[in-house]
Amino acid sequence: MSESEIYSVDVLQRHPGFAPSPPSAELRARVDAASWPDGLLDRVLALRRDHDEIEAWLDMGWPTPDMLDPWVSMQELLLKSTLSIRLATWEDSPLLVEVCAESPEKVGDWSVTVERGPNPYAQFRLQERPHVSVLEDQRVGIGMAASSIRNALVAGEKTSVHFLSGWRIREGFRGMGFSHLLQNAAGPGTAWMGLINCWTSRLGNSSASWLEKVEDDFADRPGEFGLETDRLTSSVLTLDKPSEGRRSEKVRPATEADIPRCLDLINRSHAGLDMFRPYTRDYLDERLCDPSWGPKPSFYPAVYGWPDFRVLEIDGDVVACGGLWNRGRDVREVWRRDNEEFTLDPAALMDYGFASGREASMVELISHLLAEADQLGRSGLTAWVEYQPEVADLLSEFSMQIETRLLHVMPFTLPDQEVQAEVKRPYMDLAYW
Repeated sequence: MSESEIYSVDVLQRHPGFAPSPPSAELRARVDAASWPDGLLDRVLALRRDHDEIEAWLDMGWPTPDMLDPWVSMQELLLKSTLSIRLATWEDSPLLVEVCAESPEKVGDWSVTVERGPNPYAQFRLQERPHVSVLEDQRVGIGMAASSIRNALVAGEKTSVHFLSGWRIREGFRGMGFSHLLQNAAGPGTAWMGLINCWTSRLGNSSASWLEKVEDDFADRPGEFGLETDRLTSSVLTLDKPSEGRRSEKVRPATEADIPRCLDLINRSHAGLDMFRPYTRDYLDERLCDPSWGPKPSFYPAVYGWPDFRVLEIDGDVVACGGLWNRGRDVREVWRRDNEEFTLDPAALMDYGFASGREASMVELISHLLAEADQLGRSGLTAWVEYQPEVADLLSEFSMQIETRLLHVMPFTLPDQEVQAEVKRPYMDLAYW
């Protein structure tokens, strides 16, 4: 019996698959005609890029040689070092907790750290078709990024939205091009296509200057490859005195029998808003099943589901519904300035809707959920009611803080396909806030 060989890089380099596939004379001629710098093609081939992909670049005239050179340099860094970008796994939970805890943002004269844990994946599990990427070196976390793609309506037309969230570069590793590296990292091969890119940023966040560079990069692309970003705003309110909440005898846990009525209430309340996806029975059921059917093992942490969803009933008629996501258990903000420090860990209002003329009932339900948030030890309850003026007016009797963020919207455009999607009144699901 032959002895087992221990793997090393020598084994890889001896393998016939290690050598890059040589380019054809025609490909080299096309590269020369496109004025690629000497050696750039060989560097691209050393990255094992498919020849058809290079041909497509030449057909489109994009990316340009000036864009390719820094991209190749970063890819070479990944190949020649232990630095790695990959999809995050359950084993990465401690790593992601550390990255988030050591990635403060500068907001005015405050340092704001968005901590995630004990379950750093909690928020992303509420998003549709999410994936989380981790940038690490020898199991030390350097950065992370999260993306998700959902179907939605814009101006009444079906489209898809690619939400970017949770982008972080750990302190001590900033200014090295890692944000750009994460931006250009390939997503899962099974990912859906998002026709509108969308992300939020805090007003006054000087740490997010790299986002402006991203926008400038897309805008400066040649000819029809340039992408313009629209900047809108989105606001939420946080009821910040949980003790003001009052439980209501009209509120009870929702049951499966309530689903058809809740669908009507939710869809009525948000109809016509851009980036809203009309709720279906399967969609709401999946979210409330957190998200898979059947019992969950103890090591699978609950996030949000049936035990958290409520209805308000009057004379046998369900007139309002909504859920309480215990957001602050896994996502919280720590604000620091000089010798000051405080933590914001509110719960969040999810999947809400109400009957026409029942704004007061919706507020009664919100007050009930605020009382539940108080019992959970949360610092308040965050709600998005931007296009519900009557509800917002009735909530003014509560102590609250209002936060407005920039909402960046970038339709995806190529020379052969232009996405006509002007977002005017954007819907906001707090799973993406």
